[in-house]
Amino acid sequence: MHPNKGQGLYISSKMAIEAIYRTIGIEMFEKGISSIIIRPGYISSGRSIDFIEDKMNLLKNFIITPDELAEVILFFLKDEAICFNAREVEIDRGFFVSKRFF
Repeated sequence: MHPNKGQGLYISSKMAIEAIYRTIGIEMFEKGISSIIIRPGYISSGRSIDFIEDKMNLLKNFIITPDELAEVILFFLKDEAICFNAREVEIDRGFFVSKRFF
């Protein structure tokens, strides 16, 4: 498999940043600092709108609205979410796990 031009640099820098956030969560937890990486799927805003509209019949069950993503972020800012630390959370309605269109 050959990645598209620029994708190797993109993914390696993304993985490095995620490793930093995981490390912060692990090392700083005793001081009350936790971290979480939120990986949203397709969001109906910004640059993704053209892509989503082109594939709306396939992606309609998986699209996340900006309001839904905001609710997720607000949840993880609450004390009740303290049990989530140094983890990645995918908000994608199951699309990236199944890779199937319904």
